Amino acid sequence: MNSGARERVHEPLRYWVPPRVWREPSYDGRTTLTQDSPPGSASRGRITSSMKRGVRVGRHRPQSLREDKIMRRIEALEKYIEIKELINLISGMASSGLPLIVEGKRDIESLRELGISGNFIAASSRPPWEIAERAFLLGREALVLTDLDEKGEEIAKEISRHIEELGGNPHREIREKMLRFKKDFTRIEDMSQFVRKLEERMNIV
Repeated sequence: MNSGARERVHEPLRYWVPPRVWREPSYDGRTTLTQDSPPGSASRGRITSSMKRGVRVGRHRPQSLREDKIMRRIEALEKYIEIKELINLISGMASSGLPLIVEGKRDIESLRELGISGNFIAASSRPPWEIAERAFLLGREALVLTDLDEKGEEIAKEISRHIEELGGNPHREIREKMLRFKKDFTRIEDMSQFVRKLEERMNIV
């Protein structure tokens, strides 16, 4: 066997095919023809259309998709930690005897699903001044936790104003912190569902 024959044996995947067509192996096991691509040229090692087809069917998943999935899990973890801190604050204030003012019964059920128990006051069926008087009589302080939309903001301001007129202290700081999740949920009744979705996204349930 001469030297030329030995060279063809050592390089079976790359050889010249006239007229000036370079044969390259693709990731999916097929051979791709590219025009004017001699060995060592700038086009050598490029991603061909056949390679891209192999990527699309999942044989070679792009790094960006894996990174996106990791980033989504990190974002979910950050939100989960923050919302759990707020839940712990609410639970602590409720266990100390502060009444929790929410809009309706579904809000109370959602908070109870999150492990929060205490003196709940539903503000949907009574005027703000009556809610304020009831909260004031229970301990002069109250945690105002109405919905995060405009209507909930109006209710929170009105009840807080009446409590302050009575000489009480309405706590709205936790609700203000919860506005960070306004794009995720606006109703307190959806809070427990939001936490469950975060847990499912992180595969911790």
